[in-house]
Parts: sequence; structure tokens; C-alpha cells
Amino acid sequence: MMLARGNWRSVAKFAIRFSNTRALCTSHRLCQSLSFAEDTHTHVAQEWREMRAWSKGEEENEFAMEQQFGSFAVDYDKHRPNYPAAMFDRLIQLAIGKSKKLQDTQFRALDVGTGTGKVALPLLSHGLHVTATDSDQLMLDILMKSQEASNPELRRNLECVQCRGESLDVPDNSQDLVTVFQAFHWMNAKEALAEFDRVLKPNGILAIGWNDRDITEPWVADMEAMIERFNPTYSREMKQSDLWASVIANKKLAQVHRKVPEKYFHHVRYQSVEDVLQLCHTFSYVKNSLSPAKLSSFDEEMRARLKAEFRGKQEIILPYISKVYIYRKI
Repeated sequence: MMLARGNWRSVAKFAIRFSNTRALCTSHRLCQSLSFAEDTHTHVAQEWREMRAWSKGEEENEFAMEQQFGSFAVDYDKHRPNYPAAMFDRLIQLAIGKSKKLQDTQFRALDVGTGTGKVALPLLSHGLHVTATDSDQLMLDILMKSQEASNPELRRNLECVQCRGESLDVPDNSQDLVTVFQAFHWMNAKEALAEFDRVLKPNGILAIGWNDRDITEPWVADMEAMIERFNPTYSREMKQSDLWASVIANKKLAQVHRKVPEKYFHHVRYQSVEDVLQLCHTFSYVKNSLSPAKLSSFDEEMRARLKAEFRGKQEIILPYISKVYIYRKI
């Protein structure tokens, strides 16, 4: 069950499952108190890193954690979903204002944890000057190759910087828009938010988001359950929680819309079962956590399940929900 639906009993159960710092009760009144929510969810924001669902269990240093995807950056770029055009239109309009046009001035966007540029490149194509940062240089290399192949003329408007989200090599008060997609859960929330505040211009826009697989689709829920079975440290509830607002919120940020996150529903078409398997191999909690033997077993079982589900069909349509938390710097 997704936590977004207001089931506070599930929130309490979820917090008990992952919190080692305090005993939590299931009292409806207590669970709804602001102080409880902020404390619980701030702790949960750190759990993805601490529970190491992406590792094989051995102790690994900070560098190893931040180089999760570079070894399969090409597959990541090929199989990970893009984001819907309507989302970019919304973010750009918020950042530049209704009365302004991009060509009137140089609007600047910073994409933190950019990966292979799933957000940076669309922003660039819309006419913004984009700084793309990532802790993994191999991911940035793919981004630059993709950009040069698609539109070399825009290269002058793109800067790639290898750095962590908690320590951005970007000037103060320099950005109209800061985006952080599919990356914030890897960061120390408090330190990263302080950096986003530092680099944003007054009234600048901060957008933090994720592409979540839509687990209301039965076969997608089955896929998630299989991942959980092979990797018990992974939790779809944790990954798809809609409660990040209590982690992000602070006195320097104002919600743009009363309902967060904003959601965009879209679909990605995969041409074969093997393409979906390759997508699974871009998940750190599959590729980097399972032993070769266990990964082989996972592939065999997932392949059989997908073939049974999509026998005779020409393509596999995977539904996604792009969830975006949007704030304006006060």
C-alpha cells in the first residue's frame, strides 16, 4: 500500500519497520502530530543510505556508494524512463514567470544528481543555460555524448560539474531553477537543502522528484514483490513514499501548490521482455546487491513471469507516475 493515501496506521507500521531510534505507537492522534511526522520522515529519509539495499552487505566507503551507476551508465541511459513534457513546461513557466520569455534573458537551471541527463537535456533544449552535477563522472560522460549527438550547437549552454549534492561547486544566488530527480534519497537531506538554498536566486524554484513505477498495475506490483523477495532490504513502500514534503519543508521554502507532490502519469514502451530485464539491471537494489548466482535466478524467474504475462504482445507498456515536490525560495 502506498503511504500517499493518508493511511496513518500504515505510516506508523512503516516507521516501526525502519526506525531504530525511538519506539513509535500506532495512536492516530500521535501519528498526525507535526512533530512526530517531521521526526519520523526525516529519519526515514536517511534510511535508504543506511539500510544499504543497494549493496551486497559488505562495508563500503562513501565513494563506493556514490559510484552506483557509472559501471552501467549506457544501459541506465537507454532503459531508464524520461519525464513527461508537461512537467518541464510547468517548471520552466514557474521559474521564468508568465510575463517573461526565455529569450529575454539568460535563465539558469541547476540539475543536481543529473545522471545521464534525463532532466538536464530537456531543460537545455527549452533554452535554459544548464549546469549538470553528479558525483559519478562516468554518468556525466554519457550526458555530454548524448548532448553532442543531439544538438552540438547547445553545448555552449551546458556545463557539467562532478560534485556531491551536499557540496555544490556552484556560485551563491546564481540559479533560477534547481532540479533534483531520482537522486535526493541518496543525499543527506539537511546538508543538500542548505546547498540548494545557497545557490538559488531569491524567488527561485526548487523541484525534487522521482519516476515511480505505478504499483496499482498488477504485473508491476508482482515485479516489485519479486524484487523484495530477492532483496529483503528493499521496500517499495519506502521508495515510493509520498511523504517527502515533511523532509523538504523548511522556513526558507514555500510550497507552490497546496497539494504535494504534483503527479504526472505517463507510460514507457519496451519492445521485449529482455528490455524490461535490462531495466531491472539498472536498479542499484538489483544489479549491485544480488550475487551473480542470485541475479541469474532473478532473471530466470522474472523472464518467465513476464513471458507469461505478455505472451503474443508486441510491446510491454510500463506505467509510471512522475512525482514532483515544487517550492519557491522565500
